[in-house]
Amino acid sequence: MRRIYPPAAYKRVALLLREHIEAGLYRPGEKLPTITELAELHDIKPGASFEALLLLVAEGIVVPRRGDGYYVKETA
Repeated sequence: MRRIYPPAAYKRVALLLREHIEAGLYRPGEKLPTITELAELHDIKPGASFEALLLLVAEGIVVPRRGDGYYVKETA
């Protein structure tokens, strides 16, 4: 029998952030919660919240601003 594991913490947080962005809870150009805030909010390690943000950056949904955090990408 094959075991089914829940998705990794960073994937769950990335999915939630993606859904919030698509629903308009975070608007284009708006700053997202910090890595620490996401970790505390979702009871995960900061590394997992960082990975969630990196996943959204790779998908082109979020952009990093060096020294300032992560923002929802502006629409063209």
